[in-house]
Amino acid sequence: MELQEFKELWKQYTSDEIERTNLDEQQIRHLLRGRTQNAISSINRNILIECGLLLIISVFLPWLLFLNLTFSTKL
Repeated sequence: MELQEFKELWKQYTSDEIERTNLDEQQIRHLLRGRTQNAISSINRNILIECGLLLIISVFLPWLLFLNLTFSTKL
C-alpha cells in the first residue's frame, strides 16, 4: 500500500465516521426533544392536579364548614 492510497482510505474512513457521528447526534437531539416535551406535559398535568386540589380546599371546604356550622347551631 502506498502513502497516497493510505491517505485516500483514511480520508474516506474519517468522512464516514463524521457522517455517522452527525446522524447519532441528530438522533440524540430528537430523543432529548421528545423527553423534554414529555417532562413538560407531565409537569403541566401535575400543576393542573394541584390547582384542582387547591380549588377544592379553598372553595368547597369552607362552604362545607359553613353549612356544618349553620345546621349544627339550628339543632
